[in-house]
Amino acid sequence: MTPEFDLFERRADGALTYRGLVSGLENARVRVWLLATETEHECYAQRSETREIVARIVPPWLERAEQAASIRASALLSADSVHHSEAA
Repeated sequence: MTPEFDLFERRADGALTYRGLVSGLENARVRVWLLATETEHECYAQRSETREIVARIVPPWLERAEQAASIRASALLSADSVHHSEAA
């Protein structure tokens, strides 16, 4: 049996829009790519049975925001560990 994949678009505010259902991994990857050419939002496909994300295209603006958030989180964790080691 060919696996089925749900397609989604995630807007900047986090809202999800269901964009359809496709059969087959290669079809899911192609459809995600096509969706990404129509929008400036994140697009992804997930396997219907397991919810495993199998294809994802992130627009450059979101990728930069995720990187900045990761850097801020790392800096906060580093500062917190320094604070705890000084307190000990």
